[in-house]
Amino acid sequence: VVAEQVAAGERGIIGVMLESFLVDGRQDLTDLAHLTYGQSVTDACMGWEMTVPVLQELAAAVRARRALSGQEGRELATSQA
Repeated sequence: VVAEQVAAGERGIIGVMLESFLVDGRQDLTDLAHLTYGQSVTDACMGWEMTVPVLQELAAAVRARRALSGQEGRELATSQA
């Protein structure tokens, strides 16, 4: 839904927060010897396999919004170094 709004030209959305980690879900700190590497011990998170396509969809939405406003090809100054 957010990507659709951005792609449609919504300028009020300038960022998103994704809860993401290498492994999806979360785990309790009950047995430290058996923790899963890359899995959150706080909030439940998306795994990497879900994160990648979400970021790709959001990036495509930003490109579409830039095309609507005539700003295609515009990059952040830091990426032009």
